[in-house]
Amino acid sequence: MKKFILLALVGGFIGCGDSKNTQNNSKYNKDAEELCQSIATFSKNTMEARQNGAAMGDILDKLNAPSVDNSLEETRSLMKSLVRDAYAAPLRHTQSGKSEIISEFENQAHLECLNAMD
Repeated sequence: MKKFILLALVGGFIGCGDSKNTQNNSKYNKDAEELCQSIATFSKNTMEARQNGAAMGDILDKLNAPSVDNSLEETRSLMKSLVRDAYAAPLRHTQSGKSEIISEFENQAHLECLNAMD
């Protein structure tokens, strides 16, 4: 996954809090956790779609749809990167194999996001 995009996205969404202000740090941490959970969920859904035969182009078309907020271009870039990463992963043919790769992809995205917070 693209850590530099993730780091820019996380910084852009959450901003730089005042490290001396405990209340700001608490809000920053909560916002960061919520953002990382959203990224993990998107990653899971993307890998599920990939493992269940969805076409990559269909997912990318949805991300490029006019209804997607164009003011969040960094978000769109991250999401496209996650889609590319999901489709670079091997297709599994058993249900247990699919479940395993979906879980691993979701957890990896979540971990990278949380690590970017440090």
